[in-house]
Amino acid sequence: MNDANPKESVRALLAEIVDYAGLFPPSQLSMAESVNNYAAYKNSRFSWMLGRFVVPVSRLDEFAESAKDSFSKNSEVWKLSVLADEDIYETVQRIEDFNAKFPANAVADALEIKAVNSLEIENVAAHVPENLTAYFELPLDENLTDSIATLAIVKHRAKIRTGGITPEAFPSAEQITRFMRICLAANVPFK
Repeated sequence: MNDANPKESVRALLAEIVDYAGLFPPSQLSMAESVNNYAAYKNSRFSWMLGRFVVPVSRLDEFAESAKDSFSKNSEVWKLSVLADEDIYETVQRIEDFNAKFPANAVADALEIKAVNSLEIENVAAHVPENLTAYFELPLDENLTDSIATLAIVKHRAKIRTGGITPEAFPSAEQITRFMRICLAANVPFK
């Protein structure tokens, strides 16, 4: 198998699997460096595996400024996954404003939201527009099953943090497996 031309089954499994989070630890690159890296990866032979550029909602304008030259060199629309602030109304408004300004260049079509329990999920989910794919980042605690059941009801997706800059930030294989099993049982998409 040629690395640049994998089997269709491999492409189906791994297409857009890697979101780019260069702004965050451990890389913690500047916006300009992150944008340049993402542009280079989009032009690489493995670009089919590249998912969204991850950016905090508070840095969307900075992203647009840094990416404007890259946009002109690439006809493909860049997809963004936006990390929500605590104010979901402001977050959604900023995303809508961004999408209106750059429809030919980039689209913020995924939203990542931290939630600690079912009540928080219910309160926030009611304000997420249908055109955004929402992933609720959940803690791996005693509320996990209830939180995922709530996500099934409100028809949103789950995610967990799988790393960081300290060993404690990495969940165990057992914790990840438990999360995946609960999501599968509840028919909740996850990442």
